[in-house]
This record gives sequence, structure tokens and C-alpha cells, in this order.
Amino acid sequence: MKVFNLLLNLVQGIKNALQESKDYTDARGDYIVEQGTSGIWHYEKRASGIAECWGKTTITATSWNTWGSVYEGNPYLSNLEFPTDLFIDTPIVNCVVAQNGLTGGSMYEMGTINQTRIHYIVPIRPIATSGSIPYWYLINAKGLWKTFEQVGGVILNLLRRVVVA
Repeated sequence: MKVFNLLLNLVQGIKNALQESKDYTDARGDYIVEQGTSGIWHYEKRASGIAECWGKTTITATSWNTWGSVYEGNPYLSNLEFPTDLFIDTPIVNCVVAQNGLTGGSMYEMGTINQTRIHYIVPIRPIATSGSIPYWYLINAKGLWKTFEQVGGVILNLLRRVVVA
């Protein structure tokens, strides 16, 4: 019976600590601690340490250069900066290129990505074309704004509260 009561107290202590914590998560799960806009981006920082931004921008390719067996657009999107201090390391970036509002018919090549920017995105077509073509770039980046140690430290503090309780 003592083991049962000990386990019951431990579970209740964990539940109470999670409900009272404002640094990590409440009983319902992760929550937004900061959100806003910066340039083309909408962004969120979550208590768990995850940061995410998404944005839409347009560029009109006015000329096409042969690049092996495909054609790259010029000009291309370059030095697209993420919101200041959003990521502590290189995020995972996904991009959808939409031509004239239609998705699926276009490709792109993305240059180096680091924690502050995407160095370039170039529209690519499988066939030659002439004239101007507007492209939409729908971009999503997801990474961390807190280190694992910072998030882990919050969890350790919660466990310490449970053990002391």
C-alpha cells in the first residue's frame, strides 16, 4: 500500500508542477510565448523552444539562362533574412513555388541556409520560355529559439519540485 501511495503522490506532484509551470507548458500542452511580423514573415516562439516563421513573397523572372538541361530565372530572390534572433541554429526550410498562382508546375534551387537567412532561391523551368513570369514563394522555416539545455533545465526544475513535494 505504501508503494501505491508513493506512486499516487508522485503522479499528483508531476500533474501539479506541470499545471503551475509558466516557463514550459501548461496542462493543455505547448503554448505561444511570442508572436509577430517582420518583413514578409509571420512568426511564433513556443514555450517548448520551437520557433516557426512563414511568409509569402513575389518575384518576376524577366530572363532565363540555360543551366544544364533546365532554365533558371533571373533575377532571383536573394538574402532573404529571417526575423532577427528567431533561430539559434539552422532551421528546416520548406518552399513552394507557385507560377501565376498555380502550384506544382515550377521547381526551384535553394542556396545555403543558416540561422539568419536563405542566401537565394532561383526559379527553374524544364523548358525554355520568353517574357516575364511572376512567381510566388511560399516559405516555411522551423527550428529552435532555445537550446536543449534551456528546455531541459525547465524540466529538471519541474522534477525537483515533484521530488521535494
